[in-house]
Amino acid sequence: MRKLTIIGLVLVAVLLALALAMLAPFDIGEVTVSFRFHSEAKRALKRLGLPEDATEVSDITVEGPDGTMPEIATRSFISGGTVDALHRFFHEKCDNQGFFHPSDDLLNLQPETLCEGRRPSGAFEVLLFTECADNSCFVYIEVRHFIM
Repeated sequence: MRKLTIIGLVLVAVLLALALAMLAPFDIGEVTVSFRFHSEAKRALKRLGLPEDATEVSDITVEGPDGTMPEIATRSFISGGTVDALHRFFHEKCDNQGFFHPSDDLLNLQPETLCEGRRPSGAFEVLLFTECADNSCFVYIEVRHFIM
């Protein structure tokens, strides 16, 4: 039954591609077709959680993998904590997921990297960007999942 479902989805995708190709001579413009996929980066980002004082600014967004580019899940929030407190919070969350602190070489290239890890599905990097003023910080966190 599952094999028939997969074959059906493939046929629908092919028919949709053919239909879009037939519209090309009419200069309709660019059409983007997206399919939902299981997001390992989103799952890892959800498991990291947020500090108690955080106010979420944006929902988790996911950008699918493209060629050599990884799958990227992002989230932003405002926190009353300091940069050091935010780093401690997320380092603990990284440790809980079995991720490890980045190598010095990676930190030299990408100082925003909090932690990295490996799972059967691929490699992960967690990056934390902060901008602080007046006892609050705008925080942007990104999880990259490199599919192996």
